Amino acid sequence: TKRRARMQSIGKLAKITRKCRLYTISGFASATWGHQASGFSGTDIMLSFVLEAADVSDQLKDFPNLKNTLAIYQSRSDYQVALEKGGEYKLGG
Repeated sequence: TKRRARMQSIGKLAKITRKCRLYTISGFASATWGHQASGFSGTDIMLSFVLEAADVSDQLKDFPNLKNTLAIYQSRSDYQVALEKGGEYKLGG
């Protein structure tokens, strides 16, 4: 069914994000890059999608620094321009 396929997709995504989560958290804790650096790059856009997927699956609830990073990404005008160029998308549904 459609619901089952969606749940399987979310499960696969959860496995992928779990593998990357600790690495990402340590990177945000110890480095100045991405939204904290002087520019905004394609890497930031790609990371924002990982954070959005983690947020949709409720995996960011215990990581306020990552939720804050996602909010910063989403508030940037560069991010909005990238979304306009890339077209509409929908996570988790």
